[in-house]
Amino acid sequence: MVDCHMSIRYGALQLVLIIMLLGIVSCDNNDEPKPSGQVVAKVDGNEITIHQLQYEVGQHNLGQVVDMAEASKKILENMIDRQLFAQKAIEMKLHRTADVLREMESSKSKILAKAYLQRLSSTLDKPTDAEIKKFYEENPERFTNRRIFKFEQLSAKSDKDIPGLEDKIKSAADLKELAEWFKESKIEHRLETKVQPAEKLPKDIVKRMLAMENGQGALIKTRAGYIIIRLLAFKEEPITQDKAGTWISAALTRQKMNELSKSEIDQLRSLSKITYEGIYKVDVAKAEEGTPKAEEGAPKAEK
Repeated sequence: MVDCHMSIRYGALQLVLIIMLLGIVSCDNNDEPKPSGQVVAKVDGNEITIHQLQYEVGQHNLGQVVDMAEASKKILENMIDRQLFAQKAIEMKLHRTADVLREMESSKSKILAKAYLQRLSSTLDKPTDAEIKKFYEENPERFTNRRIFKFEQLSAKSDKDIPGLEDKIKSAADLKELAEWFKESKIEHRLETKVQPAEKLPKDIVKRMLAMENGQGALIKTRAGYIIIRLLAFKEEPITQDKAGTWISAALTRQKMNELSKSEIDQLRSLSKITYEGIYKVDVAKAEEGTPKAEEGAPKAEK
């Protein structure tokens, strides 16, 4: 089991302070409600309640942990350490420094935005059986024709076109040779071998891979640069609607939430006065293009 006690105790202090200071600084406002519930610890008079501890426990992936009592105790110790760090920060008046104030304000904004989106999500209807059936039938590559793919992926970061890339892909014996070319060209890159089911991959990439033979590949332009993939192997592993039901329901809920949040932000923007200043006054942010367009090109299969 990962020792979360050590990882948090010696983690980034500033991030810890932001979480604690958001609550401590607001103590000047006596009208703010204080946490209620059974007290599990006190740090110089500052209470830590069972509800706060339960929230922290919920933020950790403890699914495989056998001794939950021991894990909870370690997390409580983390909270005590955090409180002590935060109290020292207050004594040193770090909560009044410009950097910490900026991060605290940013964190507060993110927390409030997340809370509003969570409230929006509570208004969504649960996907119906008909919607789940329709999604299943319209995505055969994820279900009835589902495959598990093993492939190499070479990612290259570049904010501009890489001269000679397509020619090099055609002439390279494999992705290792192409990775060496990136290294010589001082282009940041990463080569890895992956095994992933169709539902874990972008739909447009799955469609390309379904049409590939072992050893074939494709060049894909992304916002961050390029991705070159080469199919090594695959196996057929279809899944029934009953087994996929939970996954489909979650996917449909995410889709509905994305549509709802897009509609909501469009409405909020139309009702608000938004002005751009400085360099953005002229060069207003433009919407980036949608899904990456796949380009032709495949590295040769290894011999």
